[in-house]
Amino acid sequence: MPGKFCPNCGRQNVDFYKGFCIECYSKMHVFTTVPKDVKIVKCRRCGMWLYQRDWIEDSFKNMERIIGEKVRTLLYNEKITIDMEGEEEAVVTVRGFVDEQGIIPLSQNFSMKIIYDANKLCPNCVKASGKYKELIIQLRRDKDPKDPQRFDRVETFIKNQTHKMMFHEPDARVFSFKEIDNGIDFIYGAKAVGEYMAKRIRGKYKIRPTIARKLKGIRVDGKKDIEVTYCFRA
Repeated sequence: MPGKFCPNCGRQNVDFYKGFCIECYSKMHVFTTVPKDVKIVKCRRCGMWLYQRDWIEDSFKNMERIIGEKVRTLLYNEKITIDMEGEEEAVVTVRGFVDEQGIIPLSQNFSMKIIYDANKLCPNCVKASGKYKELIIQLRRDKDPKDPQRFDRVETFIKNQTHKMMFHEPDARVFSFKEIDNGIDFIYGAKAVGEYMAKRIRGKYKIRPTIARKLKGIRVDGKKDIEVTYCFRA
């Protein structure tokens, strides 16, 4: 419209919204709020993050999730992107439209500090620090082996497979091993993880284990606390 100007800055020949130029209108109204910082509780041993009531992986995807839920915006068809600048600062970009019709676009950038609180241990690390165990796989050297190299192959298999499980199964992180004179003890803090590994060993190497169970006590819920041991000879 000829002669139309922004009553705030005086500019003409620009896009207007509700009587003001877009730039002035966006400055006069708060469309998006982003906190200056976000606090993440981090396990001091394994580095996992506490999110709500769950411990989750320290990943960029989870960082996007945590930060995204802190953003509040009135823009329509909004899109939020996160760019990390190191481990302790994020740039949050919020794009969308001022109007419901999607005619007036707006993009805003915000800087956010990431504050880590590493004063806690996740439940798995609490168990690991206390040498918690639910299942033991004993690998023993056969007195007269037909294949002298089989013991070493089984040992490597157990260590490699358990390590792989740690990436997608948090319970697998409660794990340790101890070398003794005639073999190795692999100690698992989660019975299900140890049983899965025992099944893999039996299937791959065709070794039938001997199984022993020991009553350690009674749990708070009244159930028996039983420690299981699988012994494989190779």
